[in-house]
Amino acid sequence: MAIKTHKPTSPGKRHHISILQPDLSGNEPEKTLLRPLKKTGGRNSYGRITCRHKGGGHKRKYRVIDWKRNKDNVPAKVTSIEYDPNRSANIALLTYLDGEKTYILAPAGVKVGDTVVAGPDVDILPGNCIPMVNIPLGTIIHNIEMKIGKGAQLVRSAGAAAQLMAKEGSYVLVKLPSGVDIDGISYLPALKGKSPQRPPLFFHSPLGRPTQTGDHPASALIQGDWKIFQRHDTLQYELYNLKKDPGERTNLAKKNPAKLKEMVELLKSAKLKYHTKQYTPEKIQERIKKQLRRKKEKKN
Repeated sequence: MAIKTHKPTSPGKRHHISILQPDLSGNEPEKTLLRPLKKTGGRNSYGRITCRHKGGGHKRKYRVIDWKRNKDNVPAKVTSIEYDPNRSANIALLTYLDGEKTYILAPAGVKVGDTVVAGPDVDILPGNCIPMVNIPLGTIIHNIEMKIGKGAQLVRSAGAAAQLMAKEGSYVLVKLPSGVDIDGISYLPALKGKSPQRPPLFFHSPLGRPTQTGDHPASALIQGDWKIFQRHDTLQYELYNLKKDPGERTNLAKKNPAKLKEMVELLKSAKLKYHTKQYTPEKIQERIKKQLRRKKEKKN
């Protein structure tokens, strides 16, 4: 992939870098697969501006992409590789044996003249569409459906790819490119007859607004039936059993030191994981004094 650095002939061209794509065919888009795409320009249906500094943009038309690929065992030839102004990835125009034409996302390695096919028993090749049940573990995939027959919704950006990690019944485990931990639980233990375990719930308020809303700087963590709470201005820990004491009235920190030690370690690991900031008690008291001083000044 070659990169072109433009000369600073104008303020808009200064520091401007573009990507050279010699693989693009340069053909006009297929007219039967184009749809009008209107821009609001920051105005609502009454013509009033609802979002300022938003222009109409360059005129463009929407390319209809085939997200389902439901023509099983019908070979299609890649007619052209085209630029799509509506997305970061390029698109490929397919021409089937029956004459139908569709657009798909152009995978890496697919060129003009190649033949692609969709179906449950086709070869594992770039451009082919296969149910994930029939794909070997560890395969790099993209353009993934979340529900059968709904169409692809995941991993559609340019350069993005996912990896098939595991299969269990009609479910598969996919490693997404973002690497972001999703706040949810896996249904895999439930399918095996076990109870799913939810990760600890972590709450953190580094400064709080004690003079306004009454919430003090604190951290809290819930693991199962237990909750640990720490105020940052006193650095004291409180431990509650939410199953027996949902109102959090009885502090069990002194009566159950073993559980307190376990919950403290979980709280510390959560703070490190999410890179939280915790201020010293002196700084918190200084901030509270400033808030009280501002309150008095406003009253006067």
